[in-house]
Amino acid sequence: MNRRRVLRLSGATLTSTLTTGCLGEFRTNPGERTSPTEAANVQKIPEYEATHHSIVPDVRELERLTHKATNAARREHSRSPLSYDSELADIARLHSRDMAVRDFYAHENPDGESHHQRLPMYGYNSDVVYELITATESISAGIRIENIAENAVDSWLDSPAHRDALLREHNTEEGIGVYVTAEPRIYWTAELSKYDVDRQTPTQ
Repeated sequence: MNRRRVLRLSGATLTSTLTTGCLGEFRTNPGERTSPTEAANVQKIPEYEATHHSIVPDVRELERLTHKATNAARREHSRSPLSYDSELADIARLHSRDMAVRDFYAHENPDGESHHQRLPMYGYNSDVVYELITATESISAGIRIENIAENAVDSWLDSPAHRDALLREHNTEEGIGVYVTAEPRIYWTAELSKYDVDRQTPTQ
């Protein structure tokens, strides 16, 4: 089930969507390791030059501030903070870029791949992964980057489905990938995971 909500917050219009109940059951059972054949098929995380805009001069800083806002929300609701996983962020960033470049807005890309396929494709296997995405439709000049990050997290918290995923106690780590276009339009992808992974490739 997809839920979509459009929010106008502090000069930014955010469209948010979450595939509810999307659990990344990548292994038949939690103790099963990735096979040598599966490991051989793992792809390296490709590198690319992120776009920038004067409103967001530092994309990585916006990712960091979005993670900070996520943990601030979790603390407010007596949840443990999430650690930050750079590999999850690299994979999330690829999806944000893909949405921008191929002009779609969904968890599933035009090739029919969801995060269930993307994460293990790059060597990240977990029994539980939630994916959240959001994007700005427009953004006002002069808005502080901290407010942009907080607005993205607020858009997730405003929806019961997003809120449930963001505040789940069993989630232990997060990766956030942001891509900014020239308009500017900002795309976020957040991957939240229970820490039960078998990494096959190093982070780029």
